[in-house]
Amino acid sequence: MLPNKKSAMIHVPASFEKKQTFFELIQNQQHVEPLFIGVMLENTQVLQSLEAIKATGTMRFVSQVQELSSYIVKNLFHYLSSFAKPIQMDEQHTQEMIVCPTNVLDSWFLKFQNRLKLDPYFWQREASNSGNH
Repeated sequence: MLPNKKSAMIHVPASFEKKQTFFELIQNQQHVEPLFIGVMLENTQVLQSLEAIKATGTMRFVSQVQELSSYIVKNLFHYLSSFAKPIQMDEQHTQEMIVCPTNVLDSWFLKFQNRLKLDPYFWQREASNSGNH
């Protein structure tokens, strides 16, 4: 228990026969496994601040997921861009197109997974270093 906090600790048997009340069980001093229930009284401001902390943590998590998703898409795009080749569209127009083997995505994904295993937060450093944060 924290000092200067209003609180209560209630000792309740975890199981007892339905025929007996809680108080009869205590009077008979039968052995049962204890169950402790703790109650602490807090003012509304403390509870609201706890909710704000929880919401901030959730928003931080969502933000990190968004940053990771963005990094993954950019990383994949840059990887696939290395396979860009000029393609003649007609006699006067050439256009760059990504032409790659079918196993390229598998290869990229394996490399990405290995990097995550070695350093789960590498993408945060790279994103902040490149200014894409």
